[in-house]
Amino acid sequence: MPLLARAARRSATAVAAAVILVAGALVVTPGTSFAQSGYASSGTSPGLGWGRAIWHNDSSSERRLEACDEGEPDGLRTIATLRVDGIVHTTHAARGTGTCDIRTISGLRAGASYTLTACLRNGANGSNVYCSGAARGIIW
Repeated sequence: MPLLARAARRSATAVAAAVILVAGALVVTPGTSFAQSGYASSGTSPGLGWGRAIWHNDSSSERRLEACDEGEPDGLRTIATLRVDGIVHTTHAARGTGTCDIRTISGLRAGASYTLTACLRNGANGSNVYCSGAARGIIW
């Protein structure tokens, strides 16, 4: 392949990668409103662990709440909390860093507002700590 053609191809690939990165950053920014899905991350524990909550609001039949435990092992679990119409839905990632738990949620009213948060917790019944700012959106 001629040198000029290779350079043009590399430039096009770099531009496409930049567009994907920017689009991805717009979708997963904590504290932002989302039309369909949401993302929130907890604060970081002193042990350098943290968690993330993801709301998959893809369709009325595929609504899922996901909690993932990330960072360094710190002995804390991640709690993902979704609040819709006064009802609180939670799921716990409690099997250690690098693990996730997904809960399917049904019966939500389309058009309702939701609030999504991610927190860390010591044990199933402990207090939530290192909570995130809330992500907000509309049930699709």
